[in-house]
Amino acid sequence: MLGGIEYSLHEPLFDQSDISYLSDCIKSTYVSSVGPYVTEFEGEVSKITGAKYAIATTNGTAALHLALKVAGVTSGDEVLLPTSTFVASANAIAYLHAYPNFLDTNEINLGIDVEKMSTYLKRITTYKDGHCINKNTGNKISAVMPVHLFGLAGDMNDIIQVAQHYELKVIEDASEALGSTYFQKHLGTIGDIGVLSFNGNKIITTGGGGMILTNNPEYAEMCKHLSTTAKVPGTFASEHDQVGYNYRLPNLNAALGLAQIKKLDGYVNKNRELNRAYGKALYNIDKCSIFTAQTNSTSNYWLQTIRLNVENKNIHKQLVDELTNMRIGCRPLWAPLHLQKPYIGSEQADLSKACELQRQLICLPSGPKVNLGE
Repeated sequence: MLGGIEYSLHEPLFDQSDISYLSDCIKSTYVSSVGPYVTEFEGEVSKITGAKYAIATTNGTAALHLALKVAGVTSGDEVLLPTSTFVASANAIAYLHAYPNFLDTNEINLGIDVEKMSTYLKRITTYKDGHCINKNTGNKISAVMPVHLFGLAGDMNDIIQVAQHYELKVIEDASEALGSTYFQKHLGTIGDIGVLSFNGNKIITTGGGGMILTNNPEYAEMCKHLSTTAKVPGTFASEHDQVGYNYRLPNLNAALGLAQIKKLDGYVNKNRELNRAYGKALYNIDKCSIFTAQTNSTSNYWLQTIRLNVENKNIHKQLVDELTNMRIGCRPLWAPLHLQKPYIGSEQADLSKACELQRQLICLPSGPKVNLGE
């Protein structure tokens, strides 16, 4: 039980192996951004995901910031992304003085609605000097950021096809999707560059941390360089060749990540069992369904998510309030980003489905500590 909640939304699970790794790291005194556990953790993530390169960062937002930067997003550009996502996705774009351009949500997998994205781009874009230009703003649209919400895979083949047609880079926000695949490829490795998050509420945690995934050696080298304050390697004096960032994951966090990642398969399997159990429990309940992975994809089911197939938002609020009163951790979908103060007035497609889903979706207790048989 955490903070009066009997079943938390997603509570991390620690055992003696986590304590042992952390203890060894502390005894070594290498607890900051220099130490062997960082490299080992990157190697494990690379092996699990199939990415040629994995670069550890302080958190998922930092990973997104660097991924966008090395992919070529610059000041004044626009980046397409779903409005139904955590605010960090849009914030990372804003850090580069670029602009989010919001897309609607696919109600099957909660990713980008690719058909509406394609229609939207046909309507608002033109080509000028070899770039895709938004006719309404005059800005270059340089990239698209699909988000794999709650560990469910978006329609990556279709997204990449549209992106290639408009010469857009694909930056995958797979922050919630460690352990999820699409046509047997790990999410975050399908586009030009992708990211993971290891925040305390993710399927495994480093306390705070993120990871950049790419098969592009130039991207990988630049991400690592920029994340270590752009320090010129091999120099005794601290020489820096550009403005960099102090984004390198500390060794202490990486030590915890190494202990956690060895349990990833077990956590994913438990989440899949929990998804089946929720589905069975809800099977005969009218107008209520749980999201499951589509054919040709697998999900880590980071957050178990149900949809109330009703338009009455009072029923949605009533259920959230009742679950909370029963000390059952739950959460509605984030408010659409285009309606939040920093991003009001942003460029946007028709976002009607995202607004509808925000009134219908509820995330239920998830993770390895939840057992419906209890």
